[in-house]
Amino acid sequence: MKHFKPAILALALTAALAGCQHQAANQANTGPQPDTNSQQIIKSPADQRDYRYLTLKNGLKVLLISDPRADKSAAAMDVSVGAYHAPKDRAGLLHFLEHMLFLGTEKYPDAGEYNEFLKKNGGASNAYTSTEDTNYFFDVSNDAFDQALDRFAQFFIAPTMDPEFVEREKNAVDSEYSLKLKQDDRRSREASRQALNPAHPRSMFSVGNLDTLADRGDDKVYDDLMEVYRRHYSANRMALVVLSNQPLAQIEKSVTEKFSAVKNNGLAAPKLPTDFLGQEQLATRVLIEPLREMRSLKLTFPIEDTQQYANEKPTRLLSHLLGHEGENSLYQRLNQQGLVESLGTYVENDDAVDAFQISLSLTEKGLTRVDDITREIFAYIDLIKQQGIKEEYYREIKNIAALDFTFQEKVSPMRTVYRLSPVLQKTPAKHLLDIHYTYSGFNEALTRQYLSQLNPHNMQQTLVAPGVSTDKNEPLYDVNYSVNKLPQAKLDQWHNTRAYADMKLPPLNPFIAEDIQLKEQHSNSRPELLVDKQGIKLWHYQDTSFDMPKASVFMRIESPLAANSSENRAMLTLASKLIEDKLNTYGFNAKAAGLDYRLFASDKGLGYSVNGYHDKQAELIKTINDTITRFDISEEKFALVKDTLLRKWKNSALDRPIRQVAGKMKRAFGEDPFSSKVKGEALAAVTLEQLTRYMQAMLSQVSLKVMTHGNTDKTEAIALGQSFADSFLSSAKTAPQHRLNLRQLAPGEEAVIEMDIKHQDSAIAIAYPAPTSLTGLKQTRMLGQVLTAAFFNDIRTRQQLGYVVHAGGGEIENMPTLNFYVQSSKVGPKELQKRIDQFILEQFAVVKAMTEAEFAEHKTGLITNIKRQDKNLLERTRRLWAELGDGFDNFDKREQLAAAISAMSKQELVESYESLLMAPMKKRLISRNFGKAHRDQDFQNASKDNSVCRKETCWTRVAPDKTRG
Repeated sequence: MKHFKPAILALALTAALAGCQHQAANQANTGPQPDTNSQQIIKSPADQRDYRYLTLKNGLKVLLISDPRADKSAAAMDVSVGAYHAPKDRAGLLHFLEHMLFLGTEKYPDAGEYNEFLKKNGGASNAYTSTEDTNYFFDVSNDAFDQALDRFAQFFIAPTMDPEFVEREKNAVDSEYSLKLKQDDRRSREASRQALNPAHPRSMFSVGNLDTLADRGDDKVYDDLMEVYRRHYSANRMALVVLSNQPLAQIEKSVTEKFSAVKNNGLAAPKLPTDFLGQEQLATRVLIEPLREMRSLKLTFPIEDTQQYANEKPTRLLSHLLGHEGENSLYQRLNQQGLVESLGTYVENDDAVDAFQISLSLTEKGLTRVDDITREIFAYIDLIKQQGIKEEYYREIKNIAALDFTFQEKVSPMRTVYRLSPVLQKTPAKHLLDIHYTYSGFNEALTRQYLSQLNPHNMQQTLVAPGVSTDKNEPLYDVNYSVNKLPQAKLDQWHNTRAYADMKLPPLNPFIAEDIQLKEQHSNSRPELLVDKQGIKLWHYQDTSFDMPKASVFMRIESPLAANSSENRAMLTLASKLIEDKLNTYGFNAKAAGLDYRLFASDKGLGYSVNGYHDKQAELIKTINDTITRFDISEEKFALVKDTLLRKWKNSALDRPIRQVAGKMKRAFGEDPFSSKVKGEALAAVTLEQLTRYMQAMLSQVSLKVMTHGNTDKTEAIALGQSFADSFLSSAKTAPQHRLNLRQLAPGEEAVIEMDIKHQDSAIAIAYPAPTSLTGLKQTRMLGQVLTAAFFNDIRTRQQLGYVVHAGGGEIENMPTLNFYVQSSKVGPKELQKRIDQFILEQFAVVKAMTEAEFAEHKTGLITNIKRQDKNLLERTRRLWAELGDGFDNFDKREQLAAAISAMSKQELVESYESLLMAPMKKRLISRNFGKAHRDQDFQNASKDNSVCRKETCWTRVAPDKTRG
């Protein structure tokens, strides 16, 4: 059901907070060359930031952004080199290089210093290696930006590239590879590579592992690493985006001083081949066998270069019509026949790959009719050819894009810079900000030219499903697959298919906002309780401070029947999915026009959110309410959606071990306590009649919690509250206020949970609960602040125990916890626990020895993050809704927490560390699994320990302490 627009960025973010080794010669400091059009950068009327584009004399392209209201500064460097540029015999080498760049520079040689500095100053960093780009980015508090930027620049000037870290980071890359061995999207991707042109770099393994990065006699991986760095990491191949609260002139001075020394070797990027599917690979059927119970069909069409038509966007009309989910859409047609669960389109437009893809998730019935579905797709393509290449569709897309650009919402500084830096590589300065919103004019001939390329002879069909016929094996991920030519008769049949007589195209979108007037800014700075009567509480906040004609509504129907049994909890989830499905045909146009909605089910009840343009919201909300209360579901839809949900729950047993043990930890404390397995077992025998009776019973005893926020006035909010009351309270009894029961550990108690997960890796999640109070929250957040970077540097970077490593403060509902997470391919959970305990013991001395200045830095950094500005309306609504859920109905949680941390002394931190993490009466809950690689003596001994809980539910939940102090 997801309609994917042409990608703004094809990012596969790989968390790579590891260091790097790199060598580069310095270049003389030279001044910038401002672009003559830099003052003409087209920006949204809603954008209050100032921009300047320039090119340093070493060839480095730079975009400067000044935002006086920014609470953090950020920078991103994009290098136009990626996985496609690795030597044939060194798969993953560019990914390996990305890791190595974080491990110290000549000016700042300590491998962990960069991340430690950022963490102290409220910042973070990350990087990713994609097919054709490598991107590094960070954010930090404004006061520390100049120092952080200097550290960042050294990555590209003089990284130490110390050979002693090579083995370490090879292990980190291998751990990342191991992490996704059971992940079906990764497995399918690797199997699909075998069906590509072997001369094209897309056919290469991109992640890397110990084998591809191994030394081979005189062929040392370190030498290859240095060679790709010298060849590709050149100023003329780099694009830097910097955002700060400083004036443009000051940012420019700082960037010029710090980045002019980046060397330009004068070499252009190698030209990449574009024929990822040659004649031998076209008109083929690829069959792949997954681990999960899943059924997906993908049609891939190579198309001509689309970057040359970035302004016209001829493929956008095609993806709009083929990916539509509303009335008369291809999706609706296939879904009503019970053949597909979702359909999406995607246009890829890299230098080496231009492709149009249609992806479908199939039903069990659809799996038996793959060729019929493919024929229906070509029939719909013919319908578009006959009736769809029309300016009114193009104009509709253009109008929505223009509206979205006019009211473009701000995102975080970090997201801003890492999104823009790859765009800077290929886009004229003038259009850096509007290139993805520009539709210069309808070109029928050009659109038909691309449509003609969506034909069976120019296609590869890929089917991923259990039990498909395979005759080959991809060894890296152990995936069975086959590749065969499609029968010529079948291709000819599809080629000659014409639109069916009953096929129609979607109508034009009725949800495009027309009333975009802003209401007067309300004097309140937070929500007020506007409606408080039996059965309903409604908070309202008229907020146009973002200058957006948008509003958000969050509501929840709370019921004691939401989660009083696993069966009820499962039925509530199924009901929410059925309601979403029922709304889809109607609601797709709303989402496409910028009026989004989401349903959610939890142990509190059933709810939904609406966010976007204020115009036409009331109509959408009324339709959602009516759909919930009517709940008229057909037997066919019930069976299909139930099957999809049961498969999803069953497949969760193949999630990453760390995700499973962390989820188990939360459930053991009482947060949404029923596992996917338990809910699946409870739902299996449920009938539509039972579900309908349940919904009637659930809706007969409810209380409503509602928040309206944004471009909505009091009169509208009161009317909205009345409509909710009319829909849900007219014949219902008032339910008691929801009260969550959380498990409380006794002083000195260590509870251990163990899961049996079918994966090579082991994982462990350890939670130290604190009192449910402001004091407990202050303690865990501050301890997390001082431990996060050190834990990562010790467990991942130094000891190389795993790729997924994290320590930090969190909350299970509103109970504060200090958490430690590790997934490891190297050692089992007992050994991981020992290493974590050793870290806690050793770090205690470090914390005690911390200077008052260092402690103050950590406090300032944490407070910066806590008081981080809301970047847009929805972000603010979500924060306020979460605070309400945590019991802060004055909406001052972050202010209270920031004040408490500000008043905290170093001695309090030391005492908190000792009491929560080291004292004999400390409490902790450990959730773990022994990976298949670690079924050793520790496992044998642990299996005899009867104090370890291995059941789905281990404890009776008790009421929590609700006080805050």
